[in-house]
Amino acid sequence: TEQEAEFIPLNGRLYFANNTGFETYLDLFKEFCRTYGLTVLVDNNNKVVKANTMDKLYQNKSIAKDWSGKTSKSGIEMGFVLDGYGQNNFLRFEKAKVGDEELEEKGNFYIDNRTLGKWKDLFTLKWESGKDVRAGGLELAYIPIYEYSIEGVTEVKKFKGTKPHLVRVRQISTNPYVISNHITAQSLLDNYYDKLISRMLVKARTMNVELVLNEQDIEELDYFTPIYLKQFGAYFYISKISNFISNKKLTKVELIKL
Repeated sequence: TEQEAEFIPLNGRLYFANNTGFETYLDLFKEFCRTYGLTVLVDNNNKVVKANTMDKLYQNKSIAKDWSGKTSKSGIEMGFVLDGYGQNNFLRFEKAKVGDEELEEKGNFYIDNRTLGKWKDLFTLKWESGKDVRAGGLELAYIPIYEYSIEGVTEVKKFKGTKPHLVRVRQISTNPYVISNHITAQSLLDNYYDKLISRMLVKARTMNVELVLNEQDIEELDYFTPIYLKQFGAYFYISKISNFISNKKLTKVELIKL
């Protein structure tokens, strides 16, 4: 949902759920972007923050910018861009313990490249691992926010709070109630990291080139608009611009082939 920026102080503390580990709006926004594999772009002119998965980049091939005339004949290097990855890559939630049961929610994907290490932990999200339990015939997310004790012959329930859980809430058409289920790490990878994994990382061709760029090229730069180079008959994602200086002839640019 959208909300006017003046109502959300960027460095302000959360006014809700301040026991979950997210202290500010910015903390929560960063974790949201990591969770759903979002790349963030800031439009300073319109004061808008845009966040997209890599799917957007492939959808924008039809509006790619043709930079064929900006290439230099020298300084072209081909390579791979797999720094920070392994053959088997893991995305994890924080571990949890429910009674005597230890929970560890994780998802993974493979890259068929024997030059990489056998496995790599990418990062651990702040969501706590959880499980779904049956209640009234429906699967419900179990979130342990209470602790129980016996005082005399009476069971006492006390609120203790919990780390944040990531759940999906949905309406049951034949029932006035809603149910919630935990979102798994694997479903995040499959649904939101798909283009990054299946196209960019698995194929992983990178190219370092020197381009003749001007101030307008930099001002209008949108990382979700691919560039096209007819010399290679391919579209590219701009990964990095290293040394742009106004009025300087050549600029080093790292490209990833789409």
